[in-house]
Amino acid sequence: MRTTYRMILMAAFCALIGTSFSSLAGQRVGGGYEYDAVTGDGDNGMGGYGFYEIDLSGPISAQIEANYVTGDFEVDAGSGDYTMIGVGGALIFSHAMDNLTPYFGAGAADNFNDYNFDDRPGIVSYDDKLSIFWLIGTRLAINDAAAFDISVRYRGLRPDSRDVNVGEIDMDAIVVRAGLVFDL
Repeated sequence: MRTTYRMILMAAFCALIGTSFSSLAGQRVGGGYEYDAVTGDGDNGMGGYGFYEIDLSGPISAQIEANYVTGDFEVDAGSGDYTMIGVGGALIFSHAMDNLTPYFGAGAADNFNDYNFDDRPGIVSYDDKLSIFWLIGTRLAINDAAAFDISVRYRGLRPDSRDVNVGEIDMDAIVVRAGLVFDL
C-alpha cells in the first residue's frame, strides 16, 4: 500500500515537471531555513528546504519541495538524534495584492527517517512514512523578481520502527519556514 502512494506521488511530480517547461512564466524557485517544533517524541529540529512552484490556473499553484532536518528525540526505548529528509508536493491557493501575497494550502511528503540511539550501536531503521501537512504563509515582494517568504505548517508524521522494542515515534510538528522566492 505504501509503495502505491509513492508511485502516485512520483508520477504526479514527473507529470508536473514535464509540463512545466513549456513556458517559464508563472514559475518560481525558493528555499531557506526550517525550524520544526516537534509536538511529540522528538525535540525541535532545524534544517533547510527548497522548492519549485508553477501556476496552474488563476490563484492555484503546485509546489514540489524537499527538506532536510536534524534534531534529538527521546522515547521509552532511549534517546538520540535523528535525520529526516522529506520529498513532497502541495497545492497552494494565493491572493496577490500590491507587495503582499498571502497563501494557504495542503500537501503530502514522503519522509525518510534515520534515528541514532545513544545507547545502541548503529541506526535503528524506521519505515519511511507519508506525512500530510497544512500550511499558511505570505510573501513580501523585495522587487519584481524576488520575495521574502514565511510560512507555518502543521505536519502529521508518525514513523513505525522495524524494531519491536522501540515502536512508533510521534514526529508531528509545527514547522516554521523563512526564505527567499525568485520568479523564473
